[in-house]
Amino acid sequence: MPAHRKTAAAHELSGAAAKNPQRFTNRKGEPKPLAPIGPGPKHLTPIERAIWKEITAVAPPGTLGSSDRIILEIVCKLTCAFRTGLLTRASEIAQLMNGLGRLGLSPADRAKLNVEPAPSSKPSASDPFDFLT
Repeated sequence: MPAHRKTAAAHELSGAAAKNPQRFTNRKGEPKPLAPIGPGPKHLTPIERAIWKEITAVAPPGTLGSSDRIILEIVCKLTCAFRTGLLTRASEIAQLMNGLGRLGLSPADRAKLNVEPAPSSKPSASDPFDFLT
């Protein structure tokens, strides 16, 4: 089965866009989410909303946006069914794993991301003028 097409942002996070920039020139106009993912929809059950919060808390920074809300809703419902024992067939579990992978939440998909660490607020001991930047 062929791999799913990654977004330009996923290629930037993985470092592929920097390594081979001409490969991604036709993706300059790729749409980006207009807003962050936000809170879970009100029609989700309390357990599904808790799963929404859990997933958004553990997702790699910068990977979830407002355009991912529907797939995250599906993943929350499937995760709830899995945790309550209602999701038992291999095909159903494969759907859950597929959704998690599309959101960058499986180990293999997370390993493809190359997220820059947050800058430290403490000045470096090796550079006395580090506080000026």
